[in-house]
Amino acid sequence: MVCASCGYNNLNDNAPFCGGCGRPLNPGASESSHQVSSSDKVRSEPRASRKLTIWIGGIASVLVLAIAGGGTLTLYRHHENVTRARTLRSAIGGSTAPASSSTNLSSTNSVSTNSSSTNGSSTNFPSGGVSSTGAASSGALSTTGTAPSQTANLVSLAMGGNVDKVSSEAGMSGFAANYLLDDLSPDKGSDWAGYGWAAEPQFPQEIVLSFFGHQPALIASVQITPVDGPGLFPEERAKDVEIWTSNESADAGFSQVARKTLAKDGGEETISFAPVQVRYVKIRVLSNYGSEQVAIIGKVRITEANGNGYVPLLQRNSDLSALAGGAPMEAVFKAGPPTSQVTKTSPDLAKQCEPTMAAAPASQNASRNVLVLEEGDNQIFDQSFNNFDEIRPWFDKGGKELVWKEPRWATPARLLNAEGFDTVVLSELCDIKTSVSEEFKRALVAWVMQGHKLIIRDSDGCVPGPDYSFLPYRFETNNVACGCEGHNLRFVEESSLGNSRPKDPSFLNLDRFAQSPNELGDSNVIVDWDSNWCGHMITTNANGVTGFVEAYAHLGRGLVIYDGFDHDNYGKEDYQRMFIQELEQPFDPDGLSCSSRIGHFIVTTDLKLQNQPASAGKTYTYPLTLLSNQSYKGDLKMSAASVPPDPSLSFHFDTENISLTGTSKTRLAIATTTRTPAIPRALEVRATDANGESNALCLQWTEVAAQPTAQSIKEELDKTGRAILYINFDFNKATIRRDGKPIINQVLKLLKDNPDLKLAINGYTDNVGNQSYNLRLSQERAAAVVAALVAAGISKSRLSSDGFGSGQPIADNSTEKGRAKNRRVELVKM
Repeated sequence: MVCASCGYNNLNDNAPFCGGCGRPLNPGASESSHQVSSSDKVRSEPRASRKLTIWIGGIASVLVLAIAGGGTLTLYRHHENVTRARTLRSAIGGSTAPASSSTNLSSTNSVSTNSSSTNGSSTNFPSGGVSSTGAASSGALSTTGTAPSQTANLVSLAMGGNVDKVSSEAGMSGFAANYLLDDLSPDKGSDWAGYGWAAEPQFPQEIVLSFFGHQPALIASVQITPVDGPGLFPEERAKDVEIWTSNESADAGFSQVARKTLAKDGGEETISFAPVQVRYVKIRVLSNYGSEQVAIIGKVRITEANGNGYVPLLQRNSDLSALAGGAPMEAVFKAGPPTSQVTKTSPDLAKQCEPTMAAAPASQNASRNVLVLEEGDNQIFDQSFNNFDEIRPWFDKGGKELVWKEPRWATPARLLNAEGFDTVVLSELCDIKTSVSEEFKRALVAWVMQGHKLIIRDSDGCVPGPDYSFLPYRFETNNVACGCEGHNLRFVEESSLGNSRPKDPSFLNLDRFAQSPNELGDSNVIVDWDSNWCGHMITTNANGVTGFVEAYAHLGRGLVIYDGFDHDNYGKEDYQRMFIQELEQPFDPDGLSCSSRIGHFIVTTDLKLQNQPASAGKTYTYPLTLLSNQSYKGDLKMSAASVPPDPSLSFHFDTENISLTGTSKTRLAIATTTRTPAIPRALEVRATDANGESNALCLQWTEVAAQPTAQSIKEELDKTGRAILYINFDFNKATIRRDGKPIINQVLKLLKDNPDLKLAINGYTDNVGNQSYNLRLSQERAAAVVAALVAAGISKSRLSSDGFGSGQPIADNSTEKGRAKNRRVELVKM
């Protein structure tokens, strides 16, 4: 029956409520039988290394309220009148998982809740408190505070139900434990896909189910109906079945509550037991009716029982109740006040460059609980491959869970706080337009804006690229799909997402990655975009087209990361490290400055120059590289400006007009004066073509410090007993740079003007890199200052030197500005 309210095609003509919107079905609505399209592609079996395949059919968006009765678990017979061209026997194929192997389908760690009505223990309630009227709910779930219906299926996808564990599965297309959940519809193009679970007849076989957020629920009975249909042999139906329950985990704490022999004719049956409040329900299949091929059962339903003092699951979770009642996604996933002040995301390129502001304290340092949605053949980091060795460093850093699911498992309920996810990975979903429900995609955008992370991992098999039109920012990708090597990979922006500093925790060795055997030429690059996308890494694919292969966007309080690298690189250390750093990238706030937005052409400079302190009365030189994106060709005019405007600065380009066809270079000199204010600022280096299109490099000056003088140093020593100096040294060396020598000359003048003054010279570093290395470097730099003063005629008896590494910071080492302040030399009166 077609729902008059939302147009959803309900397969059960007798259902009182729509499976799409939850509203009462209109008896006058026209009926429509379910059609199976022969043009839809039948899913292939997954690769052999996968322990378990979860081929999931389509998702019904909300509750199916079809069977009443207090506390029931129902396995449905399928009443579809579709002509089947092949028998069940012909659907059997592929490898089988051994019955002795135990396969986890999702995380078994319990997620804590704020409910005060449960304490995690098994609680028995009087059997008289269990409803046995069989009446269905009279309306949709309310979001106005009234008691929600208890006829909702607790293990449906829309309610956040899970299949946590299964002992084994037969390798039959479309038969998997997840198909026990009643709102998974069959795969189109397959007669049997999505109707139930099948396993080898090696008993016992076990299936563990749980409820939303692994929360406890009061249940009192189980209903079971095997799959029914042409080609099914009655002896393949499950026979003896036990029900066990636990409050501990999917692996422990189970006790038996019921047992029953199911009828061979496949009729619907109910297994009742004393009401019990539990987190996990185990179905143990002990036998079938004699088949040596498979044992099969159909759909699963669990509804709540009534009990004095028991608070129903929906009543405990108002957000889940609101979803079930059809509340707008944006109302359920309400974003709090913005916490990130790192950057503004305006599509107006003319206003893209602003001074970097101090980020608010991070409320989320990294991804810790991750939901990975992927197709069966497109795994990048396989949950069964080498025991997670590829991402073991992420677990070592504090990562807790990566939960692999197929896309149609995802419903908005998965994004609610009780589920505990902070990150979603869309992994190579070529058919994301149809394989992920529109409801989930709408919820995902609202959820990210709350302050979560979304990682999009593209695929070399997606030609044309996946449909990302559900995102607020325009974004399309494409790929040559040739399996080709490439040798051109570079950073456009250096950040905590990845940089070229070997001692930095976010270091990525792009040279090693690009020169080793790889498939960079097969990368999915961004071919269409809006200005909210920020470029991080760029490559040239096998067609000779240069494009962004990694980018990000700030979305509300959240972060979206795009990764277009070919998954065939997954065996490379640098590729694995890159994915781990995507998981480790902080968010809410993320601290990423978006110094280079994606455009048809990009302006870059040496990465170490993009964020630095500056001093008054000095000139700073920036070598500039202009890159063509997507084979752009055109004439560009260079310009530069300070944000906020500052007439005391002057700008000069070696070449101001550039004809760009691939890569071009020029150089910019920025001169300060003694009148330049000591404030943080952005320096916008912009290229504009003849059509008015422009893009800019955003440089940051964390401060403009006045050049110290002998007098200012003496005043500071007299006032506090110490003076802080910022003397520039060569990178990772104790060699004083030419622009650091004027400060040495002022210290020399101070000592000559004050012959009785004795100074201790102490060196300090930031916290990047090894502690012992930093200690040695700070000692060597302090000794270098002493050596320079002694060489200029100061008695060594008036000087001492020491180094303290990163041990005494004066600023926050989590920001570049803070690290710059900590890399200092201090003069102390002796």
